[in-house]
Amino acid sequence: MNSSQSRAATKFDYAAGYDSDGEVSEPLLDEARNVAIHAEVAVVFAGLPDSYESEGFDRNSLEMPGGHNQLIEAVSSVQQKVVVVLMNGSAITMPWADHVKGIVEGWLCGQAGGGAIADVLTGVINPSGKLSETFPASIYDTPTFPHFPARNRQANYGEGVFIGYRYYDTKKIEPLFPLGFGLSYTTFAYTGIKASAPSIKDSDGVTVEVSIKNTGAVAGKEIIQLYLHEQNPALIRPEKELKAFEKIALAPGEEKVVSFKLSERDFAYYDSDLHSWRVRSGRFDILVGGSSRNLSLRATIEVQATDLGYPRLTRTSMLKDFQNHPKGKAFYPELLEATGIAIPSVSDALSPKDAAEKRKARMAVMAFVDEMIVNKLPAFSEGRFTDEKLDEILQQVQ
Repeated sequence: MNSSQSRAATKFDYAAGYDSDGEVSEPLLDEARNVAIHAEVAVVFAGLPDSYESEGFDRNSLEMPGGHNQLIEAVSSVQQKVVVVLMNGSAITMPWADHVKGIVEGWLCGQAGGGAIADVLTGVINPSGKLSETFPASIYDTPTFPHFPARNRQANYGEGVFIGYRYYDTKKIEPLFPLGFGLSYTTFAYTGIKASAPSIKDSDGVTVEVSIKNTGAVAGKEIIQLYLHEQNPALIRPEKELKAFEKIALAPGEEKVVSFKLSERDFAYYDSDLHSWRVRSGRFDILVGGSSRNLSLRATIEVQATDLGYPRLTRTSMLKDFQNHPKGKAFYPELLEATGIAIPSVSDALSPKDAAEKRKARMAVMAFVDEMIVNKLPAFSEGRFTDEKLDEILQQVQ
């Protein structure tokens, strides 16, 4: 059956529901209820009119017009089978989401959008899109809320790298719908994952193979998403980051293997001291699934960094920066002594209890000392370690 035949075989009744400004009245709501209560399925079209969303100005909330929400609630009160078709250019809140059976995100489709949505609603095609942004439950959950809108003509991008799903995942905030979410008229099972090697050099990269099966009764498409999680990052990083995705078509019962190639850049972070991208040796979890919050497959690999770049040592470097630097570590004992702070030592002659207390005390002192900025050492040493000596050391470590 083609799309025109499918539509012709279906009887539609219509009620306006709201006016062109999104406003409702009791007569409009009564008409909508009357149509919905006698229907097999009620389809409500809602979204954002031009006055709410357009080029040239910012939205001041995540809400749809109040009348659109009222219409959905009114129809849902008399009809159990309600499908909401949304036409909007960005995320909105949905206070009625739990009261309807289905939501079709139509975005801003253009002149052919009506026919495409009709094909989806009548089953001519199987929808297979995924959300390209997170839909928060509330504007108060968003990473930009404390900083937006701008005041005093100054906009502060206080969220840093924690924008979109990176923020919600790291802060453990449950969104209304996560990045990558999307349903279809079939179901998929993620059945296996395999990395080409358990341990790699970052310059070699790694190939990841993922098996996925259509477990439903109709053909469909799925978008496989791959994220990386660094287990023990040296810097503050998002909980996970999207690195690859691919859309595949599967017949009912069909299973395929999809391959992803991860390169050095996929494991890297931007080092502001080196002004370049850098990989840090460590363990990374490869997470694969159907959305950022539904990642059923996991593999862990060890990554060895081959370019061991080190930040330049300066007067504002900390003692621990010298200890971890190939040239600076030779001067670490001298800098440690310059602090004038007694470091508790642990000897074999101590009892287990006393040794444990000494180790605890040493850890506390070292945590304080290693965070000390080296330009404070001349003052700490009361002149025993001079600014001239510090400058001499810094020249030698460059």
